[in-house]
Amino acid sequence: MATQAEDAADGEPAPADVSCDLDATPTREVRSLMRGLLAGRDGVMVDDALLVADELISNAHQHASGPRVCRLALLDQGRRLRVEVDDGSRTLPQARTPDCDGGRGLLLVSQLASEWGVRRYRDHKTVWAELGLDGAGTSGHARHMATAPAERQADQAPRSPAGDQR
Repeated sequence: MATQAEDAADGEPAPADVSCDLDATPTREVRSLMRGLLAGRDGVMVDDALLVADELISNAHQHASGPRVCRLALLDQGRRLRVEVDDGSRTLPQARTPDCDGGRGLLLVSQLASEWGVRRYRDHKTVWAELGLDGAGTSGHARHMATAPAERQADQAPRSPAGDQR
């Protein structure tokens, strides 16, 4: 997973298939719009995309001021999804050690997205993530979500509490 931080000239945001004012749009509505954009895709990929978007949106609400905007775009002829969240802060997101108060958001984004980064502008920033949509386990580094080979599936049969295979 590549993480990038860069300063950018103020300009137009990236093109979007869906754009939402996060200060006026509930997160559940953003999820619904994303499900519509990803209609017909594998459930695991949609779940990964929803989780990444939720984390970026939550971070913008929790750690930054408005205005907050989310853009969702299909790229590369629908093989990739880009999620962008703008907020009114120029402060870069900071990964931290997870504890009972949180700290798992950027770790999840890092594991599920093929790459993510931050673009800083004069008066705001955009945190973005891209996920592959062309096969199980290709969203990024979440190989645990890929289909297990047949020989491994047999090894993972349920076991009784005593450890004997059923």
